Amino acid sequence: MYGYQCWMILFGKKDLNLNKNFFLALLPPLTNQQLEYIVDWFIKNRKEQVIENIFYSAAHYLHLELDENSSFYKIKEDGEMIDALSFKLSQKDFKGFDKSILTTESPIRYSFVYLALYSYEELKDLFVKSNQEDKFLNQLVSIGPDVAYQAQEFIAE
Repeated sequence: MYGYQCWMILFGKKDLNLNKNFFLALLPPLTNQQLEYIVDWFIKNRKEQVIENIFYSAAHYLHLELDENSSFYKIKEDGEMIDALSFKLSQKDFKGFDKSILTTESPIRYSFVYLALYSYEELKDLFVKSNQEDKFLNQLVSIGPDVAYQAQEFIAE
């Protein structure tokens, strides 16, 4: 059977959810208790600078993505795709988001790579130090994000 015939058979199934299956295959085998621990840990430690950086920066990005008055939204909706992909923040984009650590040095599409690179070690150390009970979670967190390839690509541009 040729490749395209396999795809035709797969896409003919109404109950097939490729995205769900793909993400489930990557999902670490965490129990509900472990997931609740992670959520509770973030809430308990929300005043830590590294966690504030992550959440304020994520809120900043979502604002830029969803607010019809943001400069990124306007370019994304009105401009060419290349304009949206190469969009860089300016100081005016930080109004109301003074705790955000998104960068103005590179396109916004790289923001979370830089956020991961910037905050991973501190976040990992904070988590491992406070979690003395679950060795699997500590091991999982210690593996960290593998963004080295993407970082090299971004630096090259």
